[in-house]
Amino acid sequence: MTEAGSVPVSIGDNSFQPGTATVVRGMVVRWTNHGAVRHRVVSSAGLWQSNLLPTSWWFEVRFDSIGVFDYVCLADSTHTETGRVIVQ
Repeated sequence: MTEAGSVPVSIGDNSFQPGTATVVRGMVVRWTNHGAVRHRVVSSAGLWQSNLLPTSWWFEVRFDSIGVFDYVCLADSTHTETGRVIVQ
């Protein structure tokens, strides 16, 4: 469950769901690991980075700027998940 005003993104072992999340400026995106292994959510622009997230752990970022924010999972070299947050 996420807090009111936050947008959930599920981390699987091979993808983020949804792959693209569209939010309004000032909203929070919460990534929750639903995979079997640990994952790390990392901004492609170096704006944020989570710790390694065990199963059921979560990480949040508040988006205060309008734009497109790409991210990846960098837990290890076998993970190739990519995602995007669009802030309007």
